[in-house]
Amino acid sequence: MSHEERALFVSESQEYLQILNNGLLQLEQGTDPEVVAELFRAAHSLKGMAATLGEQGVVGLTHAMEEFLSRVRETGEQLAAEDLDLLLAACDGLEAWLAAVQKGDEATMAQAQEGLETLEASVRAGFQRLLGREQTAASQVETAAPGQTSAGDLPLELNLYDQELIQEATRQGLQATDLFIRLDPGCRMKSVRVFLIFRALEQVGEIIKSQPPAEELDEERFDDRFRLLVVSSEPPEALAERVRGLAEVAEVVARPVTAGEAGAGSNGAAGPGQAAAPREPAARKNGGPGLPKELASIRDNFLNERFLRVDVSRLDQLVNLVGELVIQRNRLLSVAEETGFSSDVIEGIDRIATDLQTGVMALRMVPLRTIFQRFPRMVRDLARSLGKQVELALDGEETELDRSLIHSLADPLIHLLRNAIDHGIEPPDERARKGKPPTGRVAVTARQEGNRVVIEVEDDGAGVDVTAIRRKLVERGLLSAKEVEELSDRQALQWIFRPGFSTAKQVSDISGRGVGMDVVRSAVEGAGGSLQIDSELGQGTKIRLELPLTLAIIQAMLVELAGERVALPLDVISEVLRVGDADIRTLGGGRVLNWRGQILPVIDAAERLQLRPAQEVLPPDSLALVLERGGRSVCCLVDEVVGHEEVVIKPVSKLVSTLPEVSGATVLGSGRVAVIINPEPWLEG
Repeated sequence: MSHEERALFVSESQEYLQILNNGLLQLEQGTDPEVVAELFRAAHSLKGMAATLGEQGVVGLTHAMEEFLSRVRETGEQLAAEDLDLLLAACDGLEAWLAAVQKGDEATMAQAQEGLETLEASVRAGFQRLLGREQTAASQVETAAPGQTSAGDLPLELNLYDQELIQEATRQGLQATDLFIRLDPGCRMKSVRVFLIFRALEQVGEIIKSQPPAEELDEERFDDRFRLLVVSSEPPEALAERVRGLAEVAEVVARPVTAGEAGAGSNGAAGPGQAAAPREPAARKNGGPGLPKELASIRDNFLNERFLRVDVSRLDQLVNLVGELVIQRNRLLSVAEETGFSSDVIEGIDRIATDLQTGVMALRMVPLRTIFQRFPRMVRDLARSLGKQVELALDGEETELDRSLIHSLADPLIHLLRNAIDHGIEPPDERARKGKPPTGRVAVTARQEGNRVVIEVEDDGAGVDVTAIRRKLVERGLLSAKEVEELSDRQALQWIFRPGFSTAKQVSDISGRGVGMDVVRSAVEGAGGSLQIDSELGQGTKIRLELPLTLAIIQAMLVELAGERVALPLDVISEVLRVGDADIRTLGGGRVLNWRGQILPVIDAAERLQLRPAQEVLPPDSLALVLERGGRSVCCLVDEVVGHEEVVIKPVSKLVSTLPEVSGATVLGSGRVAVIINPEPWLEG
């Protein structure tokens, strides 16, 4: 399997596995015919893809899952908990196998294949339990589904399109062939065998018709016989030999179809004595290529799909090039402004560069659904392991975020959910004593607010004991008793995101060791975001994450600090003020400003960035920025406000700067390099 084939296979397989996982969880609430049908299609599509690549372990397991789901689809009965666990375990096995495929290690893949065979045996045993009786493979094959058709019993109906195709093929020196094919009676996976036959024939020609229709072949709603009408450069007997060379094919009869027959629009039927060698090619109701959509070749899929899969590295390269274009555009605009030169050409370049940037950045946007869809299975399994009942509510799954942020956000969100279930949601008996419903609720919501995305994780559990936090701070010598008294509840709650800090009465394998919440905070702030927590003891906890839409290009305010240019995100700046010593007061050992009735901490940005010592006396009419985010505000002293500019964020190595405020650097339109500041540490005080 080539690298490209592997990447495509893994990507599509993961999508089908997610459908299976989520759908099986829905079946826990009751049988839904639409959900069962979707699950069947996902398992079938996964099986077809695996058959294309010769992955028989996956084919066997997914076929066993198909049988299970097909039975449920036919009877409409509710799956038992053990049945659902078995099918979910099969999904886990397929995910493990996919991980081995991605790794590309032959030993790991061989080990995974053995696991798939074990799972297949388990699923088949579970299927027998579902049926309540032993069934042999042969009896399953002989038991036809409702509405099955026999290939020899239906007339051939060539429509005008079919006739024109055959006549055109004849003019080009090609041959139309009617193939009658009979599979072994003991063939266990007829749809897979049909698919392999289709693939063998499509390598040398085009399948015009199939009888029964391709959909019925795909769903195994036929007896052992079917017919194909093929256009190829190979003679009929050569095509027949190709099919005879495949396993589990009992009989193949080939007959040429002439242009005269096609022009006559023949409409005949094979009698009972002619079933083995039909006189006419079989018909398909809707015409067109014989392969069903689910089992079409990769080539045909790419021709027909509205979406094109692109390697991420190519997209990143394109984004980088657009970033460089934005830098050069800014420099051009800067030069034009300095020289007083104005031109329609420059304005046109500016407009085109902006449109190109907007379009390319949109390509990086990914719906949060890609990580939200992992949560239901994780929550279900974790709740069961803890003996708790948890309902998960998801909202805002279509909210989009930059792809790079999506990847960095997955683990923090999973940890927040695990923490909510482990430490937040109480066991059913405890909830009953508190007058709560036995089933706890965890909600994850997402929405876009301006240029930022807000994600909230909320539970109706026990809440966080702020008194316990204050006590722990004093016990561990982190703060004095006086300092703890001065903390607001919100400030005290922020301590749970400090490394090694936990109020859990006992540790667990799931969470509670004080390791993880600090990683959540670091990941969010590293992505240019912020994190806030609100909690009420006995009622629940809400954690709010705010993140920028993208980390590639932002609107920034440029300021001067001790002779250096610095860029601050424009969306965090609420107001620009002029202040002096008379406006500043000292409170609790720090400087504060009374702004619109609100007491704001005052920081000297140059001093925080170690560009100069703190100014003891402020010059008259000093400039200050009011920074606001997540309900927190701070007054930031600066030397000069230069203006605003669209800047491209470039990463900065920690070897260059260890300051937590420095999130990157950029090249300004003037050609100067400026550091980009993440104000989150300043807002925390």
